[in-house]
Amino acid sequence: MASPERSEPALSPYERALGPAAAARLHPRLRSYFRALTAAEVGVGHGVFRTAGCPAGQGRVRILRPLLFPLLRWLQRRGVVFAGHEHHVPFRVENRTHAGATHARRTFHLLSGDWTMQDAVSFSGKTPAAGTESNPAGNLAPAPAAEAAPGPAAHAGPAAHARPAGHTGPGVLIDELGEPGMLRAAFHAFEHGGALHLRSLALWVRPLRSGRGWIHIPQLIAPVVRLREEFAEAADRQRVTLTVDAPVVGRIYGYEGTFEYEIRSEAHPLHTDASHGCPS
Repeated sequence: MASPERSEPALSPYERALGPAAAARLHPRLRSYFRALTAAEVGVGHGVFRTAGCPAGQGRVRILRPLLFPLLRWLQRRGVVFAGHEHHVPFRVENRTHAGATHARRTFHLLSGDWTMQDAVSFSGKTPAAGTESNPAGNLAPAPAAEAAPGPAAHAGPAAHARPAGHTGPGVLIDELGEPGMLRAAFHAFEHGGALHLRSLALWVRPLRSGRGWIHIPQLIAPVVRLREEFAEAADRQRVTLTVDAPVVGRIYGYEGTFEYEIRSEAHPLHTDASHGCPS
């Protein structure tokens, strides 16, 4: 008698954005990290950020920090960014798949106490068109074919574009951050050297009590967000590097660290708050 088939989850947003060829080139440990999870699974990671937050002592950020800090504090209260800056920050990440989206909770164990960042990543088959979009799900154009793979100095300027092209996929990722969702970003996803790279294409913000929906941040002033997820063989740990660079100002936020990750059985399956579709 044939054994019953195991129920497999659908493709994750990351797998869909990369496409099968690029997804297959990821390091095996990253393929496990970015795959879709069943309702009975949760991905759990523990690690340490070497640095995390707003680098207050660097360049123009030091001068502009009094203006940036109120905004960063507001975003911190909404679970988007950590407004301070610390070294050697322990953290925990939990990943779940729900309704085709990847939901993540990252808890930073700060000196002042625990702080949690939440986001939900979904797939879009198109990328934002130029202009003044107000709806992150609409006004989209066909995805680009490829992009140069950013390295550690990718924020430095035109020289970064001379790097070898990575392997890209058919669409983009839409990442909604905060609880409730306050910031939304469209990301171009591609593979290079077995690592996953993300680069922001457009950003939107949703002010509370404004009576408005998502407001597009003009490209002229919008920060560029870059994420690199790779596996460090020597350390046998996954490494994550996130940077946020604003025009003229430079680096305004980021974190970098390593962690261990495993997929466990889920004791309490994810459910959502119907008011805004975020995990609860």
